[in-house]
Amino acid sequence: MLTMPEHIRLTRNRREFLCDAFCGFGALAYAALLHQEEARAASINPLAPKRPDMPDKARARSVIFLFMAGGPSHIETFDPKPLLNKLSGQKRPESFGEAKYQFISPDAKLLGTRRVFKKYGKSGIEVSDLFPHTAECIDDIAVIRSCHGDMVVHSAAQYQLFTGRVIPGFPSMGSWVIYGLGSESESLPAYVVMPDPKGALEAGQPMYLNGFLPAVYQPTMFRTGKRPVLNLDLPAGVSLEERRKTLALIRTLNEANLAGDDTEFAARITTRASTFLVRPRSGVRSSRAGSGVISAG
Repeated sequence: MLTMPEHIRLTRNRREFLCDAFCGFGALAYAALLHQEEARAASINPLAPKRPDMPDKARARSVIFLFMAGGPSHIETFDPKPLLNKLSGQKRPESFGEAKYQFISPDAKLLGTRRVFKKYGKSGIEVSDLFPHTAECIDDIAVIRSCHGDMVVHSAAQYQLFTGRVIPGFPSMGSWVIYGLGSESESLPAYVVMPDPKGALEAGQPMYLNGFLPAVYQPTMFRTGKRPVLNLDLPAGVSLEERRKTLALIRTLNEANLAGDDTEFAARITTRASTFLVRPRSGVRSSRAGSGVISAG
């Protein structure tokens, strides 16, 4: 039986290819991936990426949801109401039903819009004269007119928009997204909220939060200014390696005292770890959301 010299041995399988190719660097990369898999298996990460229900149709890699309170009305942008304009200045017809709303006088009259709508693109979607440039690319935009709210009170309407319920205490859409799909990034927050710098909206923070879901699915709040995330800088005289060892010790002590059903404490442990990973590149990462969800309100 012929035995080939080791330096000219033919590669017979994928394992030998990894060991032989480029002086064994392929095996180093493979070993690193195996180590990462073992580490994930040792500590179950609730934010680990999950397979979508329809992988052949799932294309979105990130979601940016802009909630611009105080913006122009839908009837002045993408939702023409010709009947409302026809009845403008008149009292509400009885056929519309009774409307018992706060601050609405019984003698209130309907008010139409002065905006002019035209059909644009192959789809023929009507757009008002407020957006002449947007109208030119309307075929690339999905306009949904079938949504409606059940409440006219601002806070209740905001709860319904973000959570599907008119009362607080239910998970926001951002929390549901990362609950169902997880996040591919281990060094970026999965769900980010950039609140209005001029103050909170009527519904307040409950409109963004995780509701009855575990605390690990709550959002990371990004503040305005040069420090969207506080306490990322190393203290004076402390090296990166020293801080890494300190955090490793704190994590070990925390996990030793972690009860299986304490989701709040588990979320804090995860947040500390992800904050340390964000720190070296915070200058870049404070301006983008990675694969997570952003909600601006």
